[in-house]
Amino acid sequence: MQRSPAIRCSRDAFFIDPLTDMPVLRTPGMGGKPAAWRFYAPLSLPAGGAELTSVVLCHLLWITTSDGYVHPAPCTPR
Repeated sequence: MQRSPAIRCSRDAFFIDPLTDMPVLRTPGMGGKPAAWRFYAPLSLPAGGAELTSVVLCHLLWITTSDGYVHPAPCTPR
């Protein structure tokens, strides 16, 4: 049986973030670009008592917490 080109060339991967239970999709890079990670921004940081340690701006806004984790920064829906 021959696979269709769409299935054979697809390298998308679906993940679930174990800390937030949010879906994450990795799509393959096109035209020499690196793979992209696509996810929703959370409405709040995960519960657990960790405090905000720093904010990192690198293409997106990231939050580091006192327990050593890095999360996408929370945002409010428009």
